[in-house]
Amino acid sequence: MKENQQKYVRWSENCVWQPVGEMLFIAKVLHHNEGLTPAREKNDGKKLNGAGKDIWDLCDGTRTMEEIVNQLMEEYTGDPEEIHSDVQNAVSKLIEEEFLVWGEKSEKCHPLEIKMKEYPTWDGNVLWNQVDNEVVVINNVTGLDYGFRDDVAETWKLCSGKQSLDEILSILEERGIINEENPPVRFKLLIKQFINIGVVTMRKEPGS
Repeated sequence: MKENQQKYVRWSENCVWQPVGEMLFIAKVLHHNEGLTPAREKNDGKKLNGAGKDIWDLCDGTRTMEEIVNQLMEEYTGDPEEIHSDVQNAVSKLIEEEFLVWGEKSEKCHPLEIKMKEYPTWDGNVLWNQVDNEVVVINNVTGLDYGFRDDVAETWKLCSGKQSLDEILSILEERGIINEENPPVRFKLLIKQFINIGVVTMRKEPGS
């Protein structure tokens, strides 16, 4: 790790995240040939506690590993060596899991933010169809195709631009898709995954 002290740490382009109170939930964006199946989506996710969230928030590409460690050593009370070790280990683990990546220069990254009153809408360059129990989506710009099943497919079908994100979550809750096992944060992350792969956009007004 010593050789990386002057390298910058930034969020991977292949993941999305959503804060919930003092915690943070992260999910990877899967390759097109794997699809966004519920099982894989859950397995490729991670939950960070308050301390982990504090570390994550600093990894926007503008700070080196050394700067992140030094800043958190100033903010936290306790044994400096222990804090130093904990931060180093946490960053190393997140890099190993490909949620964070190294950068050679300072480059500001911006988190993907969505608003509850905005309208998730299928992108104009997307074609999709339902075949049996699977929704097949094709992005005509990238040429990539995706297969969505079960609650992922149900979420996709609601992204018509007629319901706000708030309304979509309410519908999913009424249908029992959002429950104790599958909390709302999972579906907020799913919408962000759709946006990340270019198949959904967020609009301020409902579509026709």
